[in-house]
Amino acid sequence: MKKSLKPLVAALALASLTPVGHAAKLFAVDLTYSGGSLLTENSSLPDLVNELIKSDGPFSVLRGEDVFSGSLRYFGLPDALVISVDRTDPQFIEIRLT
Repeated sequence: MKKSLKPLVAALALASLTPVGHAAKLFAVDLTYSGGSLLTENSSLPDLVNELIKSDGPFSVLRGEDVFSGSLRYFGLPDALVISVDRTDPQFIEIRLT
């Protein structure tokens, strides 16, 4: 009888490790711009920052915005980084991370 319980115990242990519902992404950017505010999440920091700089994907609403900033959540830690972008000079994009 003990052998027949091993697979059941293993299955229950595995099920308890599986998250239920929507898991939060590792990184999120919450930013404010002249048109309002935006919150977006991603599991890849390079992808998230690249989309922010290029105003792609969820940041497409920033096209036409020259200056904006936002805070970055990292593993649930709010305001882990502050990202500021200034594109007032068309030949130079200034990005500050603090």
